[in-house]
Amino acid sequence: MLLDPACERAQLLISRHIDRELSADDNIALRAHLGACGRCRRALEIQTAQSEDLAEALKELWPGDSDAEAKMKVCAQHRRQIRRRRMALRALSCLLVFSAIFFCAQNAWAPKVADAPPPERNPSEIKDEKSKNNLTLAK
Repeated sequence: MLLDPACERAQLLISRHIDRELSADDNIALRAHLGACGRCRRALEIQTAQSEDLAEALKELWPGDSDAEAKMKVCAQHRRQIRRRRMALRALSCLLVFSAIFFCAQNAWAPKVADAPPPERNPSEIKDEKSKNNLTLAK
C-alpha cells in the first residue's frame, strides 16, 4: 500500500522519535502530522508498544544489567539499518519500474521494419506453378 509522502516522512520521524533521535523542529512537524493523521497515530502507538516490549524483554533477559541502555542503542542502530535498506529497496524498485517503462516505450516508438519484398522467382518456377494450378482446377 502506497503512503502519502507526508505519511512516509512521518513514519521515518516516528522511528527516530522512538529512538530518541528527533530534533525539536522534526518533533514539532511530527506532532502536527499526528494531529491530522489517525493512521500515523496508530503506527506511533504500535511502534512505541513494540519498543517498550523490547526494553522489557531485555530487562528480563539480563536483570540488573547496567548495559541494557547500550543494548537498546544497538537495537536502535539495527532499526536504522532496516530503514536504510527499505529506502534503498524502494529506490531500486522505482528504478526498475522506470527502466521497464523506458524500455517498453523505446520498443513501441521504434521504427518498424518494412516488409521485405518477396524474393524474385525464376520464370520457369512461375510457369510450373501455373500449370499445377491449372491441373488442379481441371480435375
